[in-house]
Amino acid sequence: MSKFVTFRQADSRWGSLPYSRAPYYMSDSGCGPTACASIIYNIKRDITPAITRAYMINNGYCLNGSGTYASGITSCLKYYGYKVGVHYDMASFWKACDAGNVAGVIWFKKGTRGGVTWTTTGHYVAFSGYYKKNGYHYLYTRDPGGRHNDGWHCYETQMYGLIAQLWTVNVPNNSTTTTTTTTTTDVTAYYKTNDVMNIRQGASTSYKIVGTVPKGVTVKTTKQHGNWVYVPNYNGKNGWVCVKDSSTTYLTKVAAPAGYTGTWPVLPSRGYFKSGDRGTQVTRIQAFLNWYGSYKLATDGIYGPNTVNAVKKFQSAMKLTADGLWGSATQAKAKAYKK
Repeated sequence: MSKFVTFRQADSRWGSLPYSRAPYYMSDSGCGPTACASIIYNIKRDITPAITRAYMINNGYCLNGSGTYASGITSCLKYYGYKVGVHYDMASFWKACDAGNVAGVIWFKKGTRGGVTWTTTGHYVAFSGYYKKNGYHYLYTRDPGGRHNDGWHCYETQMYGLIAQLWTVNVPNNSTTTTTTTTTTDVTAYYKTNDVMNIRQGASTSYKIVGTVPKGVTVKTTKQHGNWVYVPNYNGKNGWVCVKDSSTTYLTKVAAPAGYTGTWPVLPSRGYFKSGDRGTQVTRIQAFLNWYGSYKLATDGIYGPNTVNAVKKFQSAMKLTADGLWGSATQAKAKAYKK
């Protein structure tokens, strides 16, 4: 099976390396060697953008301003073992793709198409998959830049008029690049965010952002599509969040939230516990509150000021009236709470 990756030019392992004259570095002008490395990795697992950077510099393909000469893309891909096709028109490019050359590099001109901004200057992007459907052409892109335009993109609606040049490579016979869309499966799981994450309308960075999930939050997901998962109704927003790419894990899978397993208090005849109450039932309330919020209450069975304050905090979090009384509504919220 093929093994392409999405290297990022700003990766801390090589992003600060100089590329061309100061003040340019790999992080801002190294898309050429980075895109090449993403494709070369399929046949040489020890290749990184740091290595292709050195090749470009040592062979004079690094521009004396910023960026990489187009001839450097051709030379680099050939040097590391690929048979390379160079295309200045889409007709020859589609012919090569139809023949099985389903990986390579795209040189984008500045511009936006179909809501996708590829670059504001010029930018090299790797691609590793291709298919046609209903007269439209789709490419699986691996964007080394900060916009992270990764995933399936339609040429006619998202790239037309923005491409300056293209390269295709012959994928080895023992490699098979996927040429159909990834299957979406229904699966329930829970993930904790490792960073602030965007919620998108679809499973790709080409889709519109409809919301965000803060860092450190556990979310329930109900579908998976490749490295994307579907988050239903997070603060009223539904959409897809990226789990990981080739260099970064954005979500960590965690166990499903569980409820409190201790014994629940039996409410008194008046329907609630209040300040001054004592006994085993109060101890049970204190045990739950310690599990919920780590309040470190003394489980002494005395409904004193500390217990009242802890109940109020729980009620506020559950959007109940914070009166400090433990009644049926508060207990119902406690039984439903999971963490």
